[in-house]
Amino acid sequence: MKPLSLRLKAFGPFATETTISFERVFDGGLFLIHGRTGSGKTSILDGLCFSLFGSPSSEEREKDIRGLRSDLADKFTMTETELIFAIAQVAYRVHRIPTQAIPKKRGEGFTEHKGSAELFRYAGTVDELRRRLSESNTELTHLSWIPVAGKVESVNLALESIIGMDEKQFRQVVILPQGKFREFLSSSSSDRQLILEKLFQTDRYTRLQKFISTKAQLATTLYREKSEGLAARLNNFGIVNFQEIAIKKQDVTAQFDKASIELHAARIRYEALGHELNKAKQFEEARKRFQTLEQKSVELNQNANHISQLKQRVQLTRLWAPYLQAEILINNLESRRANLIATKNNNEIELAAIAKQRTNDQLALSAKLTQTPSVDDLSNELTRLRSLVPILRDAQTTATRLAMDEKKLSTITNDVSQLETEISQLKLAQVKQVHALFSCDEIETAHQLQLIDRENLQLIRLEIDYHQTEAARLAELLTPGSPCPVCGSLEHPLPTQHKNLLDELGFPISADTIKAAKENLERLRQDAAAARAGRHSRLEPLISLLTPESTQQSEMPLGSFSDEYNRFNVAHLALEKKKHDLTLRHAEIQTRGESILVQQKELNQKIQSVPEQDRDVEEVVRRGVELKNQYDRLSSEIKHLEKSATELESEIARRRGIHSTLVDEILQLEIDITTRRASQISLRGAIELEIKKQFPKSPAPTDSELFLESQLKDAETEIEQYNRSINENSAARAEVETLMKQINSSRSAGEVMIEFNDAAITRTQLEQSAARLKIDAENLTSLEAETAANLSVLENLKCDAERATRISGLMTGDRAQNKLLVPLSRFVLQSRFEEVLEQANRRLSRMSRGQFQLRRPALSGNLRDSQGLEIRVEDANAGTERHAGSLSGGESFMAALSLALGLADVVQADLGGVRLDSVLIDEGFGTLDSESLDLAMKTLIDLQAGGRMVGIISHVSELKHQVSHRLEVSKQLLGSRVLWNDPVLRESVSTRDAEI
Repeated sequence: MKPLSLRLKAFGPFATETTISFERVFDGGLFLIHGRTGSGKTSILDGLCFSLFGSPSSEEREKDIRGLRSDLADKFTMTETELIFAIAQVAYRVHRIPTQAIPKKRGEGFTEHKGSAELFRYAGTVDELRRRLSESNTELTHLSWIPVAGKVESVNLALESIIGMDEKQFRQVVILPQGKFREFLSSSSSDRQLILEKLFQTDRYTRLQKFISTKAQLATTLYREKSEGLAARLNNFGIVNFQEIAIKKQDVTAQFDKASIELHAARIRYEALGHELNKAKQFEEARKRFQTLEQKSVELNQNANHISQLKQRVQLTRLWAPYLQAEILINNLESRRANLIATKNNNEIELAAIAKQRTNDQLALSAKLTQTPSVDDLSNELTRLRSLVPILRDAQTTATRLAMDEKKLSTITNDVSQLETEISQLKLAQVKQVHALFSCDEIETAHQLQLIDRENLQLIRLEIDYHQTEAARLAELLTPGSPCPVCGSLEHPLPTQHKNLLDELGFPISADTIKAAKENLERLRQDAAAARAGRHSRLEPLISLLTPESTQQSEMPLGSFSDEYNRFNVAHLALEKKKHDLTLRHAEIQTRGESILVQQKELNQKIQSVPEQDRDVEEVVRRGVELKNQYDRLSSEIKHLEKSATELESEIARRRGIHSTLVDEILQLEIDITTRRASQISLRGAIELEIKKQFPKSPAPTDSELFLESQLKDAETEIEQYNRSINENSAARAEVETLMKQINSSRSAGEVMIEFNDAAITRTQLEQSAARLKIDAENLTSLEAETAANLSVLENLKCDAERATRISGLMTGDRAQNKLLVPLSRFVLQSRFEEVLEQANRRLSRMSRGQFQLRRPALSGNLRDSQGLEIRVEDANAGTERHAGSLSGGESFMAALSLALGLADVVQADLGGVRLDSVLIDEGFGTLDSESLDLAMKTLIDLQAGGRMVGIISHVSELKHQVSHRLEVSKQLLGSRVLWNDPVLRESVSTRDAEI
């Protein structure tokens, strides 16, 4: 990670917006951030760390995140940071605003503004971005930035993934904060392991360890579950081991064979008893049915006489049927003839009435057609009136619109007069407000001068008190016979009473107190001058509004200059709006006057085109309505009479046709009736002869003895059913007698049923017992095969579980399998850590003049700690090894710096790791002697060859002569400023307040 540009606003000692460009050292270089104590050197690292992780560069400064806001910043200026950095050839921009208190938009007091963060990626290359940033007037927001994340949480996660470290690891590897430069050197193995895993991306080995461990646990669990499941299954059968299965299966098979034989005998007996029971039941049912048929035969014989008489009545009725049917037909014909005659008479009466109505309608139609005015006259007049109505309506609308426009014109004329009066009043009020502004300026100027005079008087008093305090302190040191340090006199007649003066003041006065008072006085003067200049820049354009005769003073109570100026702007806008409205009203008066003249001319033309007697539109409409009603009424009456005449003609023709048809039909019926009467007489004589022949002894039947048609059918049905019952009963009796002879059962059904039920119970019990034994035999056979297969599987699972446990123990550092107690992931880290120590020792040996080397012990003293990542220091002078924490301040700084640079070298060389392109060191050089400082600087200067950016924060003056690129941080009264200072270029990178 390399920073390209850092922008701070209202951050720490930077009260205004400050932008720091790292362009000159971006391609690799050593630079110094130099300045007095408290100037803001460490705040630059805070701004960089806060931009990346939302936290400052050290945990101590992280405790009060709100303390990042500048105390010197204006209360309306928001605290924010913006960092542009590069990872290889990809550039990113991160913008953060911390949570802070801001003034309320309305009312007094403050409200909390919640923090925010945004992350963008540049669409082009880093070289392209650097070229664009070097151009003048380049706005960052106008470049091609692609949004990556827009919330604080998502930005933090994205940056941690991009950089490859969290904030704590970043502070141990990239930024060595003030007082924390030896943290990575003295950290525990566990903390060091987390950093190295992130940097070298060895978490894949950790995942492999977890994967193998999980596989081993799964294999062991599977073997245990399978083994326990098999034991539980054998236990369900009451079996302890595999050998007992065959013995138990043989016993169950023998029991099943015996039960099968007994079941076969029970089934034979059950079937025999069932057959016998069916025969007994059939015999009893046949006997009951025969008795029923005998009873039915007796009943049929008793009804034989009634059926014989019924048959004779049916025969007589059948003989007389033709005569009776002829009589019914003749009666029907006579009834129809009488109905037709009545219909013919009614038709003749109605025909005469219709003919009379037709004659009357023809006379009425002739009268309607010859009346005056006619239908055509009414139609023509109605058409003429309809053509006049649109013309009159249009003229009426034009007249109404003309009256409204004239009324509106009068209203606008009155508005113009009112606007002119209001404008005059607003101009007078504006002059008064200008006078009020000048008065406010004089009042505020006088007030500020009073504050300055009061502060100046206070300064004079403080200086006098300071001198008196110093004199009193000197007086305490005077001794008789000793010379005065001020005048040299040996006599001291009136020494100042120091104690009384201090008691009177209540506090000691120092040179810093006098200096702070002078700075406060100068700040008041500058603020007063700036405020007066701002007021005069606003008042200057308003002088033209004052005329020599406008000398009146404002009678309104005066507020602040800002409030009065805002009030003046509001009144000025109101005056300009009134003037604009007056201009619009004048233009509208002219437009409406021209429109009224055009409308009057148009109205006169429309009225002249209409006859004088027809110019009243309401009268024309009324006459039109009357004519329309008269026309509709006359037309409707004529149409009705014509339609009625046509309908009556058609009805007369239809009635005449009906009359002719009725006459013909009546004549035909009279002929048919006469013929049928003659035939009926002949038929009666023949029927009487046939009856005497068939029934010689019986007298001629009367009408009551004959059946009607409906009765005849019922009687024949009854005779047919009787004959069918006789035949069916005889056949059924013969069938039942034959069946009873065939069955011939010796025992009753009840006796057989008792034995049959006992046999059924015995058969069911034997079937259940045999089925249960068969299932047990099959289950044992299946269990035998299943158990044999499971024993083979269990043996394989046991081998797999033991092998997986051994591999897992070896990879995870288990004591039983791994004698070094080092898991695979840490074993890989140890090899990489050896490379880090090798690179670090090259520099440490040089800086310590060959005295110190960093070593990695094989085992840690604390078995709970991560093994193999401890650091020991080999002291060549003493010939011993000791803990890194025993090094002195300067020695620790050299060791920590060497370790950080060695770590950066190894990670940089590892293409799969994180890029460590920058190292920023905050203080620590003051602990080195001059020779060690020279060696450390040579080591850092050598880093430039690899393109790495190395930044040093220090106030050690010797470094200014050894580092060519210096970023000077100077503490100012109104906030710190920064600028690059080197022999080639002096470039200011402060903001708009850098000239103060």
